[in-house]
Amino acid sequence: MDYLTHSIATADGARLAVRECGAGTPILALHGIPEDHTSFARLAPLLAHRARLILPDLRGFGDSAPPDGLSVDPSALAKDIGAVVEALELRDPILLGHDLGGYAAIDYVQRRLGPARALLLLNTTYKKVYLSGSPHMLFFCLPLLGRALIHLAGPRLADFAFRMGFADPAKADPAQLQHCRELCQSSSQARAIADCYAAFGKSAVTKRWHPELKPRPVDIPGLLLWGERDFFLDARLQGWLGRLLPGLRIVPFAAAGHFPHQEAPEAVAATILEFLEHLAALPYR
Repeated sequence: MDYLTHSIATADGARLAVRECGAGTPILALHGIPEDHTSFARLAPLLAHRARLILPDLRGFGDSAPPDGLSVDPSALAKDIGAVVEALELRDPILLGHDLGGYAAIDYVQRRLGPARALLLLNTTYKKVYLSGSPHMLFFCLPLLGRALIHLAGPRLADFAFRMGFADPAKADPAQLQHCRELCQSSSQARAIADCYAAFGKSAVTKRWHPELKPRPVDIPGLLLWGERDFFLDARLQGWLGRLLPGLRIVPFAAAGHFPHQEAPEAVAATILEFLEHLAALPYR
């Protein structure tokens, strides 16, 4: 697809590369690890006739640069959403987030950093993980070991994500895999991934000792599309997200893994378009 491109500066000095396409309801689409905006390459053409899709590279990923000398803190990603919303003058955008992007979207509404009409989530979590269902977190979240493993893995991190993340690896786009392999060869993106995992590990410890910091329920319309054959995230997280977001509707995809928007793009797009029709009929507070 042809994209309109933007370069947006944040208050702390990051530079965000943002693409957009389509027209209609504004949807801010936020990718996960280890990808960039191209995560939505299969989904975007199916939604562009109904939605204005805004696709940033998260800070430290793809073409977006974090502030010089600073680590990538996941808590800053929510503020980056606010920067994009403000710079593009988005009124009541819908936030679409996969994996890390879903975490950032939920964090944005938790902290009330700006307007949001609804949440569209794809296999994600927020401040909770079950290690029995996410064994990779046990290693990647350790501050020194995790950082070393991620840097040593390089492009093999993309191989691992795609091999284990798809219920049927044959459905993965070879060009997308190669693109992600190149991204993971970048020392800046490897550092961003390691920074995020280290922050998740620290957050888990902080929440254990400070239960008052646990997230609160947020009343916002939402849709969670969950690939049921997810190697990376435990299915019990659907219940956790449902309690955190009482307005959440959960739609399972039995034949998809961690990347349902890539493995079943037509079905995911159809479900999102149906949700948009339902959302248009709801009163907006």
